[in-house]
Amino acid sequence: MSDNAVTFMAITGCEDSAMAENFLEMAGSDVETAISLYYEHGPNLGGGANNDNSRAQNNQTTEKDDIAMAERLQQEAYQAQEPRAADAATHERLVGDVFPGTWGGIGGSFNPLHNTEDLIYGRQQRGIFNQRDDMFASLSGSDDETGDEFAGMTEGQRKLALLFRPPFDIMEKVDLETAKRKANLTKKWVLVNIQDSGDFQCQTLNRDFWKSSTVKELVREHFVFVQYQKDSMSGTEYMNFYPFEKFPHIAIIDPITGERTKQWEGVPKVSKWCDEVYDFLNNFSVDPSAANPVVEHKPHEQIIASIKPVEHPEPTNATTTRIQIRLGDGTRVVRKFDSESPVRVIYEAVKHQFADKVGSKLFTLASQRENLIDKLNLTISDAGLKNASILMDIQEPEDDE
Repeated sequence: MSDNAVTFMAITGCEDSAMAENFLEMAGSDVETAISLYYEHGPNLGGGANNDNSRAQNNQTTEKDDIAMAERLQQEAYQAQEPRAADAATHERLVGDVFPGTWGGIGGSFNPLHNTEDLIYGRQQRGIFNQRDDMFASLSGSDDETGDEFAGMTEGQRKLALLFRPPFDIMEKVDLETAKRKANLTKKWVLVNIQDSGDFQCQTLNRDFWKSSTVKELVREHFVFVQYQKDSMSGTEYMNFYPFEKFPHIAIIDPITGERTKQWEGVPKVSKWCDEVYDFLNNFSVDPSAANPVVEHKPHEQIIASIKPVEHPEPTNATTTRIQIRLGDGTRVVRKFDSESPVRVIYEAVKHQFADKVGSKLFTLASQRENLIDKLNLTISDAGLKNASILMDIQEPEDDE
């Protein structure tokens, strides 16, 4: 043992010569630095044989104690207690009970987006010439008028209501897509009738044509039949896809392709209509594998040519809107239209106002680059033409070479 180690042990009171030598080695044999390290960090920094053996023994004891404790805790957790039973199944309802035919949600319930009134009958007021199937329960001949909305009608009014009653007994009260699906399942065609309750020809159709037992028998056997008012959601959708010129309108629709295969306008004669339908059924089939004849559709040019010029006075009622008509030569005209009038009125008015420029030429009316011919039977309001600017493009005839 060196003299420095003896000095270190004498000053610090350390009894382990190996520890003293370790501190001196760390301090570069400088006694003062070694003593400072001892006092700052304690004897553990110096190590030593006895210290190392002691720490090793302590570590082994601690590890054994930790393993023993873990085993004891595991036994307590899995042996002292029974396994916990599985949670019972629970069922929770997100919304409370609501009335049939409605959906619930935050804040209560709301009605279906499309009800029969909107889909089929339109916005016109109920009455003798705009009936509903549920309005005239007592008109079938029963003396009990309880609950009848028109119980206060006179005898003459009741007779008129029965006379002009729509063909509810052969009608399906569904939208056109549902009618197509049903017809496809039953191997039938779709028969569509579009009505305008303000047009007496439509009332005549209900009175004379649909009352025919021959017509009813033919319809029941071969068709899924729907009748829509022009301002109903289904009627508006139909007129968007299948433009026509005159009310009442009757058409046969292929339930598979959606093609309009035959149509009638006005009130057809019962015998002639039945003959034409039988001829149609002999030549066309709803079988997808059958090769049906090609149907020639009336092009837009023929529809334009068939529209007559009419001088429509500018309206003064509350539903008036201003529409600007622009021509290719820079001419601009602003005039008033009734927003509840059909778009056809605009065609009739411009044909009359620009008769000197149009003559027998074809033309197009477009708003925001959309040809308005497909909206011919929509109201100006429903077509989105309130305060609109419409471009009129007159087509010049091609020169013969």
